[in-house]
Amino acid sequence: MARLVARQATSITIEVLGLTETYDIFKVFEFSSERRMMSVVVRNRLTRKVHVFSKGAPDSLNARLGPNSASGAADLKLANQFAAEGLRVLAFGTRLYAGDEKEGPREEVGAADVESDLSLVGVTAVEDLL
Repeated sequence: MARLVARQATSITIEVLGLTETYDIFKVFEFSSERRMMSVVVRNRLTRKVHVFSKGAPDSLNARLGPNSASGAADLKLANQFAAEGLRVLAFGTRLYAGDEKEGPREEVGAADVESDLSLVGVTAVEDLL
């Protein structure tokens, strides 16, 4: 189980399985209707590793999965079934960022630079009652 502990403009603290983790937020790529997804680049203060976390439409995320994410095909097929049933579906992906681990991505780095070679974490489906 995970829970949000604190959120500031430049960091986020979560508790995962009883352990507290703080991440510095380097860059946020807001949702755009063209990409149909959003991403955030963060660094774990303890491990110093830089991570990319993305969420969005399953087909958008599928187009950005890396070769090591073959097991995600079944999850994405399930996401398509959920969507066909009228559910709102989101897919989640992540990867380690191979850029500068001290400074994070440079200002000129764009979404296309970090939203690639993702590993599928999972999908969610919720009923939209509106």
